[in-house]
Amino acid sequence: MKNGVSQTASVRSRVESAIAYLVQETTGPLSVAKVCSVAGVNRGNLYVCHPDLVHAILAKRARSPLRSPERVASATKTELRQQLRQLSLENKALLYLLLEKRLSLDNHST
Repeated sequence: MKNGVSQTASVRSRVESAIAYLVQETTGPLSVAKVCSVAGVNRGNLYVCHPDLVHAILAKRARSPLRSPERVASATKTELRQQLRQLSLENKALLYLLLEKRLSLDNHST
């Protein structure tokens, strides 16, 4: 078990367990990368095969008390830069997956 998440369970159940664990046990912002790390799953696989779980993670992050105006106002530049880097990496991963799918579709149509 890694951080309370069984490594033999299905991807879906591991991710759901990781979300529950992180919401309960950590104080930092919830991110797809952090959930995937705790669950022991590939982030690209999560975006492609389980977009509903990605939406659940993002929805929980949006409702997080860490996003309250008081907390955002007190965030340091370093924390904001780290969040920007993380979001940039997630964006690059999504673009990469989109290009892979596009190439796959192009190869199948020819």
